Amino acid sequence: MTRTSSPVVVLDLSGERTPIRTLLGDLVRHRDLLRLLAMQDFRSRYRSASLGLMWSVLLPVLQGVVIAIVFSRLIGGGQAQNYLPYVIIGMTVWSFLQAAVVSGSSSIVDNGQIAGRIYFPRLTLPAVPPSAGLPGLLVSLAVAEVVTLATGHGVHLQILLLPAVIALAWGLATTVAAVATIAHVYSRDVRYLAQAGMLVLFYATPVIYRLHAGNGVRALPSSLRAFVVANPFTGVIELARYSLLGTADLLGETLLATGAWMLVLGTVALFAYARLERVACDRL
Repeated sequence: MTRTSSPVVVLDLSGERTPIRTLLGDLVRHRDLLRLLAMQDFRSRYRSASLGLMWSVLLPVLQGVVIAIVFSRLIGGGQAQNYLPYVIIGMTVWSFLQAAVVSGSSSIVDNGQIAGRIYFPRLTLPAVPPSAGLPGLLVSLAVAEVVTLATGHGVHLQILLLPAVIALAWGLATTVAAVATIAHVYSRDVRYLAQAGMLVLFYATPVIYRLHAGNGVRALPSSLRAFVVANPFTGVIELARYSLLGTADLLGETLLATGAWMLVLGTVALFAYARLERVACDRL
């Protein structure tokens, strides 16, 4: 008598593809949902904190001051008067990007209790952390401008580019988080990869050094410059410095790299959500 093995039952989750035009239309129709979720996220962050929003300002400023003192005084990184605003501007933008990307990279899983109950475009969720962080970014940039003026730098016409800085930072953080969070549905390792990746990218972003030497701030070795210019976060930070300090290194090249990354990641996100968003929540 021969035994026959029982068939293996495999659950295959699949769904219809959402046309990209429909996906974009749903995003526009549900734009009020993004505002409501961002307000809820913002309140939950500072609900029990005495200083509230000021923590989003104090932390990058404190870290920038410590870095400026260490590098300018102890290891000769640059003159403190020029180095302090340079680092604080970089830390302000970097802190926003890091928090938005790390939080957004797991946004679908973190909001699984609502994502699996009602329909709305799941592409809204990775935009929530960057949107909730915008008030803190606005206040932090204002403080960075005060530090810039206090260290002897004047007001430049380029300060009118601050809305472009904020929009570019929001767009980049959203596109990176959108790709990461849909991947996180299929592998929970993505959350930790995002944290590790942002830790590494901090040193590959010109937060504490310049692409070219000048104003008492040391420059990155030329052999590594191409890699830092290609970093998608470099263009945002250089644009912020151009807006507040009136000067930046390789602004055109870094902005071109940032724009290219946003185009590629945005395209990948649209096709991924059009193909996977109908079944993503079933895998939670």
